[in-house]
Amino acid sequence: MYVGARKRYDKNKNHKNLQNIPFAVFVKHDLIKPRFIEHRSYQVSIARSALERNTLVVLPTGLGKTVIALLVIAEKLKNDKGKILFLAPTKPLVIQHMGFLRD
Repeated sequence: MYVGARKRYDKNKNHKNLQNIPFAVFVKHDLIKPRFIEHRSYQVSIARSALERNTLVVLPTGLGKTVIALLVIAEKLKNDKGKILFLAPTKPLVIQHMGFLRD
């Protein structure tokens, strides 16, 4: 897994100094669409740990457990060419995960 940068420009703000334009950094991976997942170091760190050993990820809602799973899945499929079993406790969550992973 590696990351790439893209400028994010807010046209509603008056940027007098171009150095103040924030950058969005995205995860780059052969199996993940470019500019699809914004890089968050804690997610990449957890994904790397999960690739090395069994891992249970416990995070509050909205902090990227599905993104972490996608990072691990993409790396495993790239290197191992195996199958992935992705479980969820409810049908709506299964549908949500399915849509996210397809994108």
